[in-house]
Amino acid sequence: MSENQISFLLTKDEKKLLNDQLLLDPEFEEIIDNAEEEDGQFRLEISEEDLDEGLNSLAACANHAASKRAQKKSDDLFEKLSRYLTLIRNMNKQ
Repeated sequence: MSENQISFLLTKDEKKLLNDQLLLDPEFEEIIDNAEEEDGQFRLEISEEDLDEGLNSLAACANHAASKRAQKKSDDLFEKLSRYLTLIRNMNKQ
């Protein structure tokens, strides 16, 4: 993993939610698909740029969610991934 990447775990539901989003760009989708299973979760290794682009896609999907429940799930995942984006940005400043 290079210095401009971060690694973290996604639950099965979070990975499925990302896979089900229609507006994901192909590169981000490939990153999600390549996440390795680890103790029932999935390890995602991603760069700051790719995470930022993925968050933009997730936000667009959350805004067009079919139900409030689906929007809440997308919003919760967006918040989680946003925290990782903040972390990687802070790491890259050092």
